Amino acid sequence: MQDKYVAYWAFVAKKLSANQFVIGFDPFNEPLPAFSGLYNMAQLLMPGNYDRKELVPMYEKIYKGAY
Repeated sequence: MQDKYVAYWAFVAKKLSANQFVIGFDPFNEPLPAFSGLYNMAQLLMPGNYDRKELVPMYEKIYKGAY
């Protein structure tokens, strides 16, 4: 699912890059994690874990795909 989300933002960036009225985009509405159990859920919900393990790598992929 993350690959499709990244591909979507790459598509949006490519389509809107020539539009002089668009100055940027924010892929803020990211997908939520899928939990495979209580331990997994507790790990991901600890402050900073989900950001560091899931969101930052996804944002890096989006950034690379946009350029």
